[in-house]
Amino acid sequence: MKKIVITSILKPVTEVRMYERFALSLAKTNKYEINIIGIKPKNERKAEMPIRFHYLKASNRSIISRMGRWLQAYNIWLKIRPHLIIVTVPELIPIALLFKFFYHSKLIYDVQENYERNIIFQGIYKQPLKTLVLLGLRFCEWMAGVGMDNFILAEKCYENQTGFHKQKYVTLENKTQPLEVARPDHKNFRLLFTGIISNYSGIHRALMFYRSLKRELENAELHIVGFSYHKEIRKLLLDEKSKDPMINLTGIDYFVDHREIVKCICSSDLGIICHEINRVSEDRKPTKLFEYAFYSLPYVVQCNTRWSAYSKKYGGGIEVDFDAPDIKNVLNQLKHNEHDMNEDKTHLSSWVREEPKLLDLISNELK
Repeated sequence: MKKIVITSILKPVTEVRMYERFALSLAKTNKYEINIIGIKPKNERKAEMPIRFHYLKASNRSIISRMGRWLQAYNIWLKIRPHLIIVTVPELIPIALLFKFFYHSKLIYDVQENYERNIIFQGIYKQPLKTLVLLGLRFCEWMAGVGMDNFILAEKCYENQTGFHKQKYVTLENKTQPLEVARPDHKNFRLLFTGIISNYSGIHRALMFYRSLKRELENAELHIVGFSYHKEIRKLLLDEKSKDPMINLTGIDYFVDHREIVKCICSSDLGIICHEINRVSEDRKPTKLFEYAFYSLPYVVQCNTRWSAYSKKYGGGIEVDFDAPDIKNVLNQLKHNEHDMNEDKTHLSSWVREEPKLLDLISNELK
């Protein structure tokens, strides 16, 4: 059996793209031994054979801690001696190329973010650190262009935004791997926000929309499900919850298992997609767009944007202006089922359309 290792130093081994999309799809072939390296999840989950989990010791996101995880990952590669390594962050590229030099493994870089735009436009780093991080990133991406055997792109827009792949790539969007989940009854009207929780993902807009909704529907509740890297946002949400018992939080300081997220989607009445519109987000398709559409959860989305256009394609979207939301119009569209949610569009959001491309890529690399 050929050995494959999917490696992250930041995310849990059960992260949906690594485990549910990539690993479970590859496991169906019975051709490969699949290993996932990552952080141990809060709610431990048993891997389905022939998938194996390898946990990294993680204390924090400091550079010292991250460097320690690079070495841990390299040591696990030494024990497994994989035929193929899929790396998911640019900082692993140098040591992956070193491993390839000595042990001749095939390498694929799964490009999950446009990191250059993140650094330039999200204000994460201040000068001079920002310039140093950007130079380090560009060096790693240059090395990837020289030494990687292939690339996977998580967004179609990365085909044009990133040039280091040199037209040697397969685009695999974050579409939904179907899960069987019950749809429990509930009394209150549930507004749902899922995913990474940040200013960029629109958490402040979500809170403001919820307050507007609450003025029209007294029984409205807000469920926030996801993880935030930012202490100040975690504190804000805990403060909001202490003032309003109809705000429910799941995760916040840990990555939530994807099965739990799907359960929340299937027990909600309305989702919200309210990312800030900037150079990082403007051409991307949020994963939750595919998930809400696939599981038939109507969702509000900013009007006159690419996302509102995507919502017409995949179904389920209700356009609003988050600066002045017309709540009565939203509720009216929900009541009269005017949000274009139908089974004919569900297949467009499914991972089933992406899976054959993944299997062909891996098969070709391991001939």
